Amino acid sequence: MHYQRSARFLRRSVLISPQRMMIWLAKLNWVHPFHQRYIALRELADAGILTGLTMMPILPFLEDDLENIRQIVRTAADCGASYIIPAFGMTLRSGSREYYYQELDHLDPGVKEKYLQAFGDSYQCSAPNWRQLDEVFQEEISNGNIRLKIPVFAPE
Repeated sequence: MHYQRSARFLRRSVLISPQRMMIWLAKLNWVHPFHQRYIALRELADAGILTGLTMMPILPFLEDDLENIRQIVRTAADCGASYIIPAFGMTLRSGSREYYYQELDHLDPGVKEKYLQAFGDSYQCSAPNWRQLDEVFQEEISNGNIRLKIPVFAPE
């Protein structure tokens, strides 16, 4: 594998989210399939390159279950991730919100109403169970020896 190309791929593909979102976005041709991201992560880690994940967004009512978080963290650990930066929820600004709701109606009917009831016009849409998600996340990163922050580079 050519690592200069891989580094570009990683910068563009560091976002890792539960499989459901990746499949949904792949249907819209927005992202590389999630398994390709994990393959790139493993290859870069094996080459000695510091790797990690930005685990966001976690879509409320769609991906905010404990098993999704466990799966992401365990797979990241297996692929050599050094850190994971999480966000248990998402943001919706005007314009984006309307488009997102339109896509929800098309791809997952009935979920839009949950968003409207829970968040109204709020910009910040935290997963209602974010505390439980964070507890599982903290347990899993501890088990996987993964940091919560990108390690600071210390030259030798």
